[in-house]
Amino acid sequence: MTSTDKHFGGAGASTGVRVLPRTSGTLLQPDSDPQFDTLLEPADQTAVNTRQLDFAPVSERPILARPRGAQPVSKGWLRAESRAYVHGKVYDSYFATERGWKRFWLPDRTGLVSYRRMGKYVKVVGGLLASDEKKPQLLREFLAFAKSHRLVVTFINVTETDAPVFRDHGFQVTKWGEEPFVDLRECTWSGKQYEWVRRQTNYCRRAGITIVEHCRDEMDDSSWNLLIQDLREISDAHLATKSHAGAIRLLEGQLEPEGWGRRRLFVAYSSGLPKRIEGFLVALPMREGRQWAFEMYRHRSDAVRGVVAHLFHAAMMRMRAEGIEAVSLCLSPGLGCEEASTGDSAMIRCGLVFGMKYLNFLFDFAGIYHFKSRFRPSYEARYICVLPKSTLLSALALFRITGMLAFDGKRVSANLKQKLFKWRQRTHLATRERPLRMSCQPVE
Repeated sequence: MTSTDKHFGGAGASTGVRVLPRTSGTLLQPDSDPQFDTLLEPADQTAVNTRQLDFAPVSERPILARPRGAQPVSKGWLRAESRAYVHGKVYDSYFATERGWKRFWLPDRTGLVSYRRMGKYVKVVGGLLASDEKKPQLLREFLAFAKSHRLVVTFINVTETDAPVFRDHGFQVTKWGEEPFVDLRECTWSGKQYEWVRRQTNYCRRAGITIVEHCRDEMDDSSWNLLIQDLREISDAHLATKSHAGAIRLLEGQLEPEGWGRRRLFVAYSSGLPKRIEGFLVALPMREGRQWAFEMYRHRSDAVRGVVAHLFHAAMMRMRAEGIEAVSLCLSPGLGCEEASTGDSAMIRCGLVFGMKYLNFLFDFAGIYHFKSRFRPSYEARYICVLPKSTLLSALALFRITGMLAFDGKRVSANLKQKLFKWRQRTHLATRERPLRMSCQPVE
């Protein structure tokens, strides 16, 4: 960081950002991609992230500013980004801007489905990226495309509002978790219910932690690429402590210098010199920027205690000052899946319940739920929809695409020993049967 960096601690309008000089350049070039294509983001996007630095209402912000000094941006990428930004309603909707996704468009380009394919199995995340009126048409045409190619289709993270549309088209709909949302319009961060959050923030401030929001459009290519490289090293070191052999593809976002779009990046720095990155948070836009998803967050193994909670708190306070309505804390898998519903998949439901009870050394369901519950969110159901129905082969295809079953034996053993050693402490983790207060309410 340089002397021009400005820090913020979630104090509202006095917060600051890093400011670097802009350059001048060219406008966008036309694009004529086919209806079905592999999504490729531009090689250089120097000013795509154009979130205003003042506190104007979200509705007054431009959808996408023209880059200055950037290479021409694909028109197809811009259309995909716009659909994800405007119509995204779940945390992974903005994944449509990342590398490697295929796209299915309505003929008039008003609706988009982003998917990945393995053989005849197609996995879709982010939902139907279209207006509510266009969603039935988009689903019908996508299913016609899938049928013509004899594909088995799975939609992941479908909202409760959209689930009836999938049932009407013959999908088997099964609940597979809940997505927590913090209502920023009501949260005061005062009172006993937020005592733990305030304690983490106060501890980090006393330790000299400062938080900077880095804006892509305010940074030159060299500085940006160096920053992303540093964040990748922290992310890789963080993932090296988990049971998996790497990131869970499809269900987790990518940390790439290109295709940044409207993402927001918050970084926690130590107080010493030279400054050291302690942790970071990447937020993705939803519902035209009225909501944001805290999709990726990482910290060093020896970071100051509570740095991730401090990042969450500071970012939420800044967003609240900007007039943003709510923040998603991303999926809590398996949550609320104990009860059967008409026509659901017993295989998926029982597998999730089994994992919640016995596989926390592989996927720390309990720890994830406990941490997110500290922010007193409300919860919305999320569904996995399969046509015609879930089978063992379709489940195995999901595991292969995501790498969900790619475990490292030594890490699994170490995590199992750690969970057994700390079993007494973990008995105090929040659960649905022993909840922390689950609504975001103002303190009277």
